[in-house]
Amino acid sequence: MHFLLWIIVGAVVGWLTGRNLRGYGYGPLIDSFMGIAGAMVGGFSMRFAGFSGSIGMVSATMVAILCAVAMTALVAAASGRQRYA
Repeated sequence: MHFLLWIIVGAVVGWLTGRNLRGYGYGPLIDSFMGIAGAMVGGFSMRFAGFSGSIGMVSATMVAILCAVAMTALVAAASGRQRYA
């Protein structure tokens, strides 16, 4: 169940982050995949750190959101794309 939530959250957050980039990022599909990758890394790291149960799910989802935004923004920054001011 957690994995499905991370995938959905990562896809939506990656797409929204890509929309905020100049030139709309890499397209909705690639932005969503980058968001999913970031969300999975964040979610797994929270689970590995020992967070479990309902509070663990909420905290892992919040970290998944932050990691999805960070992954999409870092890839965009590394390739020279900029955010709207």
